[in-house]
Amino acid sequence: MSSKIRSKILKVIIKAPMRNEINNLYEFAEFKFDGNKQKLWKNNDLILLSPKATELLALLLEKKGEFVDKQEIFETVWKDTFVEDGVLTQNIYTLRKALGNDADGLPIIENKTRLGYRIAIPIFSDTVLLDAETARRGDAGKDDAETRRQGDTKNKNAELSDLNPTKIANKKIPASLRRRVSVSFLIAASIFIAIAAIGYRYFRPQIASYFRKPIESVKFTQLTNTSDLASATLSPDGNFLAYIRQNKVYLKDVASNKEIPLEIPNVPSFRSLEFSADGNFLYFCNNSAYFASSKILKVSRFGGDTELIVERNQGLFSLSPDNKFIAYYVGLPNEGSKLIVRNLETREERAVLQLEPLQSSVTNNSSLSWSPDGKRILSSTQSFITAASLLNIIDVETGMSEDVKIPRLRRFQEAHWLPDGENFIVSATENGRIYHLWKVYYPAGDIQPLTTGLSSFERPIISADGKKILAMQTTNNSNLFTATDANLNEQKQLTTGNTNKFGQTSLTWTNDQELLFSTQLENDKVENFWLIDSFGQGKRQITSEKDASPNTAISDGKSIFYSVIRQRFSNIEKVDVGGGNLSQVTNSNDGQRRSPQISPDRNWLYYIFRETKGSKIMRLNLLDQKEEIWLDDEKVQCGLFMEISPDGKYLACPNWRQRNSSDQDKHNSEIAIISTETKLVLQYIPIARISPNFRFSADSKAIEFIAAHESGTQIMRQAFNESEPKPVLQMPKERIFNFAWSKNGKQLAISHGQQLRDAVVLTDFY
Repeated sequence: MSSKIRSKILKVIIKAPMRNEINNLYEFAEFKFDGNKQKLWKNNDLILLSPKATELLALLLEKKGEFVDKQEIFETVWKDTFVEDGVLTQNIYTLRKALGNDADGLPIIENKTRLGYRIAIPIFSDTVLLDAETARRGDAGKDDAETRRQGDTKNKNAELSDLNPTKIANKKIPASLRRRVSVSFLIAASIFIAIAAIGYRYFRPQIASYFRKPIESVKFTQLTNTSDLASATLSPDGNFLAYIRQNKVYLKDVASNKEIPLEIPNVPSFRSLEFSADGNFLYFCNNSAYFASSKILKVSRFGGDTELIVERNQGLFSLSPDNKFIAYYVGLPNEGSKLIVRNLETREERAVLQLEPLQSSVTNNSSLSWSPDGKRILSSTQSFITAASLLNIIDVETGMSEDVKIPRLRRFQEAHWLPDGENFIVSATENGRIYHLWKVYYPAGDIQPLTTGLSSFERPIISADGKKILAMQTTNNSNLFTATDANLNEQKQLTTGNTNKFGQTSLTWTNDQELLFSTQLENDKVENFWLIDSFGQGKRQITSEKDASPNTAISDGKSIFYSVIRQRFSNIEKVDVGGGNLSQVTNSNDGQRRSPQISPDRNWLYYIFRETKGSKIMRLNLLDQKEEIWLDDEKVQCGLFMEISPDGKYLACPNWRQRNSSDQDKHNSEIAIISTETKLVLQYIPIARISPNFRFSADSKAIEFIAAHESGTQIMRQAFNESEPKPVLQMPKERIFNFAWSKNGKQLAISHGQQLRDAVVLTDFY
């Protein structure tokens, strides 16, 4: 609002007689808020907010830039109502999403520890007051209108009296007319019933949407507060919580909040807990690797010796409602995976569904859920072809598979049926990178959000009565640091922020002074590449993808090569280190080209080539642009990541092949070391890693990888001529996501931060 208009309003206020009505108007940046009508506009567009988000915005605007602490917010917005802190966080997230950032790129709503929240930009407010005479006339006008309305009502009542049913009944109606009226009534009633039935069948989700509770009504109860859970599950009656932390299994009584650690001997690691239908037993996997196979074991909910249920399993599993069957996947991506259903009493099993090689990846993030009637299985996997998550409903008897299409959601993690057998809860992303819980109304595909905010809500588990949803509330944050090889513990921080996943997916050096890293801004759908120097200066964006996420980049100092999926196929593209001259290096639709690596002489670009028949290593001559198959060996089935040694003598990749169970119990991954001179596999190195990335050491004589360490993580080094790895860098209470050595081997770049994960229960979501 201009200063001239504001001065005129002030003059009106000064000259006006006594007032008795107030209408507060606020202006900030491009927004206008009407405090009386509780409406928010951006320019001329009305922005729809939930009632509680609107009340919260009104409170922040009323304070005009002053911080409002949480206590005052709860007492004002949620007066006489007990809610969790997560509800406030969700509404702040909603407002931040609606308001966006200021001219400097900072959130309009600022938060400071112990101070609270505030609007961080100038706020202008105008108070328009009505004088007493206008108010009196308004009341008089209301009285006159009421008098006229009452008069009209009397006249209408007089007219309606002639239509009194008693009077009508006393009049004689011809029989033929009565018959026609009866037939017409029956036809109309039949049509009405048919329309109602069709409407209920096809528009039931839309009708139900009008009666749903708002998201603010969902109640959150935190069940743990250690922030280091690996996974958790809820007993069918909702009374017990079982979870994994620091590689141990705990059982907690929800009512008393008492927990006990379970003694389960001879199990190296734990994953994927699930209660039996009666709540007396726990089923779990004994391997936490991303792609590795594992055993499924059974143990009493109080611990003790285990019983082997399944010898070899891939991904998650699910027990049937009657606890007579177990469903699980088996197989590696290059082999093709099978969905197996096993009878727990007779141990008989059958393959229900066969997945073609590379059609989908069955990882630890895959999920299975039996329908309450035991006739269908809801499955979540990820396609190697499109990198998109897939939801399928599989008929247990026939093996027929139906794709579930939910266009609004981008990536699916885990889904579970609700007791009605029609709808389900899924953890999925919408536009950004945060996983939230959604109720899916099947088969219409209508969805309802159950969570919002900056924390992810993952791995939902539903109680038998459907009134409780257990979820893992997760916050990932990482930043970039550098250290010299002389002292890796003395690190310099290059980036700041809590939500941008700096360097988690991709991290490499373009030269000895500049880092290339992946990051995803808060409102972006995908990650992009940025550059920053080793002093934390010169940060700039290199790629600007909107839908296709680039991954696994490498640089020769002049150009950046990376793989990206477009039109269902992954190819190699390149861009200058300045961000210009984007071009395609490969452009084929015969398979997936991933993880490019440049030879030290800059003549060759190596990359993994995957197709339905398996995996090969290809290379491209950067001088004449000729592509060739470099290695085609059925014993070498490279995964999604490859690394070339600094001296150019070796290539290394995770090898997807079946190994014996005793080796997998200790080492969840196998790295193949291949000579670039002879193309022979020199060594298979078994390692236990928690990240898909690994590196050659600076001297090219060892493989380095990220492994678990007490409550944190560590970088381990496995020399080619030694049997056991040795620690390079240990970071208790920190999660190392990625790392990379500079070209000269003198500096180490590290992406590390925290992965905070606790168990929460959602109620009152119906």
